[in-house]
Amino acid sequence: MKKIKLFEEFVNEEMVLKDLEGKFGIKLDVFNTPNYIELTRIEIPKEKRGSGIGTEVMELIIAFADAQDKPIFLTPSKDFGATSVTRLEKFYKGLGFVKNTDKSLTRNTMVKYPN
Repeated sequence: MKKIKLFEEFVNEEMVLKDLEGKFGIKLDVFNTPNYIELTRIEIPKEKRGSGIGTEVMELIIAFADAQDKPIFLTPSKDFGATSVTRLEKFYKGLGFVKNTDKSLTRNTMVKYPN
């Protein structure tokens, strides 16, 4: 239950999603808008890739979005060191993201609706 405890610590401190950068040593651009969460960058340093940090951070962002009852939008990209958009899409699909077919809020290509 470490992940839940960590999430509770962030919530108790009026979580600023950018705080995840320092906690995990990553680069993150995530925006909490009134109607949705938008993730425009998550960059895991090469030496930390494959350690589960990306999954852990995404689970925290998803838990935050679910608590706010907001969808998360993103567009997988190789701009920040990824080797394959297809691999990123598979990663995000494993976390519950689907193709964004409604572009009324944002042009991002994937969305995860709150549970």
